[in-house]
Amino acid sequence: MKCGWSISVCADLSRRGCMIAVIMGFQLLDMTFRSEKRFGVKLKERDFVRLTGISATHVPTVGDFHNWVCQSCREQGVPIPHGSWRRIKLIIVDVTGTPPSKIRKESLLNSEIGIG
Repeated sequence: MKCGWSISVCADLSRRGCMIAVIMGFQLLDMTFRSEKRFGVKLKERDFVRLTGISATHVPTVGDFHNWVCQSCREQGVPIPHGSWRRIKLIIVDVTGTPPSKIRKESLLNSEIGIG
């Protein structure tokens, strides 16, 4: 998967343990930061990797991302707000410009939503 970054940027992110950025790109990081702010939780990359099995060959879905946020809320004792799915969709719309009607839980983050 080509991300358009220089090798040194990818290597630096990888050294710091930020595989989400290396694999998926800055849009996923933007979605993560916006979700942290919107839901009031700290989203840990290792939990995303564990929950979704993300790798260079496996691309998670929008539903995987939503589950990660909700699981993080539960683990941190933060109530999952009513309309959490709608909130995630709005974050994705803001970050990617994808129309809300095209965002489904089974949508792949990279090819169908345009992350990366």
